[in-house]
Amino acid sequence: MSQQTGYPVDLSVLTFRQQIVIRVTTTILVLAFLSYGLRLYAKRITAAHIWWDDYLIGIGLSFATIPCICNYVGLRYGLGRHADTLPPTYIKQFMICLYILLLARTACETVIKYGILLFYWRVFPGKHFRWSIWIVGIFFLLCFLASFIGFVLQCVPIKGYWDPAIHPACLDKHQFYNATASLSLIGDIILLIQPLPIIVRLKTSTQTRFGLCLVFLTGGLVVIVSAFLLASLDDVTADVTYTIVTPVLWSSAEVTIGVVSANLPFMRPILAKIWMKAVRLHASYKGTEEQEGPDDRKTLRGQGFSRISPATGDKARSMMGLTSTVHPGQDNNDTLDFELGIPMHGIAVRTEMECRIEQVRTERAIQEPPRLMIRGDTGKPHGWADPSDQNSKSDMDEEV
Repeated sequence: MSQQTGYPVDLSVLTFRQQIVIRVTTTILVLAFLSYGLRLYAKRITAAHIWWDDYLIGIGLSFATIPCICNYVGLRYGLGRHADTLPPTYIKQFMICLYILLLARTACETVIKYGILLFYWRVFPGKHFRWSIWIVGIFFLLCFLASFIGFVLQCVPIKGYWDPAIHPACLDKHQFYNATASLSLIGDIILLIQPLPIIVRLKTSTQTRFGLCLVFLTGGLVVIVSAFLLASLDDVTADVTYTIVTPVLWSSAEVTIGVVSANLPFMRPILAKIWMKAVRLHASYKGTEEQEGPDDRKTLRGQGFSRISPATGDKARSMMGLTSTVHPGQDNNDTLDFELGIPMHGIAVRTEMECRIEQVRTERAIQEPPRLMIRGDTGKPHGWADPSDQNSKSDMDEEV
């Protein structure tokens, strides 16, 4: 017997699948907002300017909240419950939520991909690479237009998507959803491998290239999620409110994890700040106290990305902050060395000549014996005698 009232979001009465929807949706949404907040914080502590890629990722985050909201609203209208236990009005409202989710997901993933392309544009200044960015950008635009128009007009008239009683003419939804998911997966793979050839050709150490590849391969999370989404579409049956739970969750995760992956390369300045505080705390236990000052900000500056180019080699300018050397008279935002390891900013460094001078002074202080107060004319300043002087030595013997 079907129920005629809605299903409140109350964990005590929700089914297991509905509980999973709430927990997963909340988790991925919090991660997306947290990662973007940390991205902006990293920009602040490195004194970096907000650019177009940052704005686009913020817009993508706004779009990413729409599928998550649709998940919450869909719970009220039977998401996670069998369709034969729901009244037709609930199924109709659920299909409207699903329709909005599909459109928002398509727009969101496109905005995020363009945000990442702008990030590549800023980091990689090579002419040929930027031509590849144009080509990939056009491909994404065509995929967006095909997917978005297809989702809008998958049933004619449009309201037939949620009201089958009017007998609309609809596409084969299963094949269409598989086609759009496949295009999205291909786009994610292209975006993932696009910067790798130029990183591999960098004239720098193997460790540096490996570290850079790891940073850019964080986008592989989206590829994995897209693959699971594509596989889960085969499980959808006529019992749509029950069997579509997994695809809906993967769709929401695809856009939110996309935001997280776009923000992960900017986390290094925050990790560097945490490392410095940990080192300072450890030093305080040993009786040495250090206070945060301008040197700490100088340490963090340059931990963001600037540019990467094979022609610059070990002096390559990078926004990543795989660098730790501050060159005198140069702005650390402009010239960075690719050096994996502990940042050396703020640590006093002496030249070899300075160390040698100090060593000579120390040796002289140790070898020179103390001078004694005596009486007599020795040719030295009054009241002092040099033990190496014979006259002074005889006077000292007499005095003793």
